[in-house]
Amino acid sequence: MTIGQIVDANDESAPLGGFLAAQEPAWLAEQLLRIADDDPVVRVRLLGAAGADGAVPACRELLERAVTGFVPYVDDDALHVGDGGWERLERALGALEDLIEYGYAAEVARLAAEAVELYERTHGDAEGEHGERLAEIAESAAGPAGG
Repeated sequence: MTIGQIVDANDESAPLGGFLAAQEPAWLAEQLLRIADDDPVVRVRLLGAAGADGAVPACRELLERAVTGFVPYVDDDALHVGDGGWERLERALGALEDLIEYGYAAEVARLAAEAVELYERTHGDAEGEHGERLAEIAESAAGPAGG
């Protein structure tokens, strides 16, 4: 894949893409490892892409923190608490879905089912956008296309 296939020339990321394409692989790996150390979602995605055994435990930890840290129905204007963990949970669900593409469908089905149970214990039920999405991820990962 070329950088042109990744970044449209009109995209504001084009100069960055060109810069990165010109770098040595060892330097790029070092930068990715540094980013992965700072961002658990990136870490899960990279571990999954590498086919590493650590992808599933890292994703489980990411989901546990995201689900338990989420505050459903938060009015961030009134409470001044940010988004109530919405973005962190969204990113965790995205990482979970990415693991399906990396060949972890059975593990994702199990992780998503565990996360639904945790969501129900933590928030009283799994109704709402995130609980339903977790259930859908579990079902699709366990289904014919997922495993």
